[in-house]
Parts: sequence; C-alpha cells; structure tokens
Amino acid sequence: MFQGTKNHMAPEIFREVHISKAADVYAFGITLWELYTSKKPFTGINPVFIPYQICQQDLRPSWPLFTPRRYVHLAQSCWKECPSSRPDFGIILEALQDMRAQFEATNVSVGEGRKHNTADLATLVDPPNTTKPAVVAAAGILAFKGLHQLQCPAAAACSGQQTTGCSSSSSSKEVIVFI
Repeated sequence: MFQGTKNHMAPEIFREVHISKAADVYAFGITLWELYTSKKPFTGINPVFIPYQICQQDLRPSWPLFTPRRYVHLAQSCWKECPSSRPDFGIILEALQDMRAQFEATNVSVGEGRKHNTADLATLVDPPNTTKPAVVAAAGILAFKGLHQLQCPAAAACSGQQTTGCSSSSSSKEVIVFI
C-alpha cells in the first residue's frame, strides 16, 4: 500500500511500490512542470488510467510553446524512466546554487548602479503580453554550466526494474531553471 498523488508518482512506485529518493526526484520534475505552467498535469485523463499510461505508454506532461529548452531538459531528466538515470538532489541543489550565484553576479541591484529588469528576461521565454505568472514570480532566468552527464548504468542495474527506455545517453551542459 502506498499513498501519494498519482500525477507525481514515479513508474517504479506503481510497478513495485519501490519508494526512493529517485522517486522524489521524479515528483520534483513534475513539480517543475507545474511551476512553469501553473496547471495540474494530466487534466482530461481519467485518473484510473494514469498509472497504466505512465508505466506502459511513457505518459509525461507536455510543454507549452516557448518553454525554455534547458528548463525542459532539467524537468525531463528528473522524470526519466530509469531511476538511476535521474539526477540526485545533491546535483540539483548544486546546480540551483550555482545558477543563483551566476544570476546575482550579472544582475546587480538598483542601489549598486545597474537596474534589475525582469521584463527583459520574461520576453526570452514568451512573446510580449503572454508571459506566464511563474516567469514573473521567478524574477529571471538563470543559467548553469556543468550539470553532470546523466546516464543509466549497466543494463543489469535497470533490468530488475522492468524499465523501458533505460539506455539513456542524455547529457546537458547548460540548464535554465527558475528559483
């Protein structure tokens, strides 16, 4: 028996009731999607079918037009099928801290002589007059270089998990997220 929100549950929880930090990372990836879209995932799909579609049909939320590519990559790396292919929170935290430091270094406050213009940053995400509330609330787009390559280890590590699509060779050199 398990408790939780079906929309945020990792495939391994449905298959094996295997709760882990990797499953929490999966849920975090879904939360990143919710933060950007201000919507609940999988609306319009009968909740009874969500577990089957997540496990058997690789159901994941779809991204709206103009979503920053690197933000999408971060969220999608969190909801990879193979749990060992997902980044751990240490990597995510390090990336977020580095992104924040980089953002603060390039956007000095008004009192220090440079003006903070989040409106300019928002237009990088969406065309004018269509900016998402999350973009405005985020106070900007941050960049991070050096996210570790995320790969599923040897097939043996995933074979007991009945995963598909576990031969990931996905990697990222830059990630953009909102904080």
